[in-house]
Amino acid sequence: MNVITFKIRLFHGKRDLALVSLSDRHDLRNLNDIIQEALRWDNGHLYEFIMEGKPYSPGCRSYPCKGEECETDDPSFLGFAEQTKISQLGLAPKQKFTYHFDYGDEHLFEVEVSEIKPTLKKSNPVVLKRYGKMPVQYR
Repeated sequence: MNVITFKIRLFHGKRDLALVSLSDRHDLRNLNDIIQEALRWDNGHLYEFIMEGKPYSPGCRSYPCKGEECETDDPSFLGFAEQTKISQLGLAPKQKFTYHFDYGDEHLFEVEVSEIKPTLKKSNPVVLKRYGKMPVQYR
């Protein structure tokens, strides 16, 4: 089992917003939840983790949440976030992907793998650090 630390920043942003950590035995829904906690936002919207491409682009490949209506035979569909363990992603340090939250307001974040550490202890998702003022959720 590994504990993975992620840097969270606005997409195309220069500064880190937060540093979060969770076990690779958690799923992508847990990553969504800890990012929302770090941002101090309401967590009541659809989201997806985009591993390749940009939202709505032909080359987009993502893990959407189950609340989203999607075609599971669509080549862009990699699996549901709630059913995908972080260990299944094959992540490596410095790897980046996109977190797309609230399709109405189009919040886009870059998620970067900061560190991967082996551990024998079970760990809960945790916000390690917040940097400065968080972005506003509702405009």
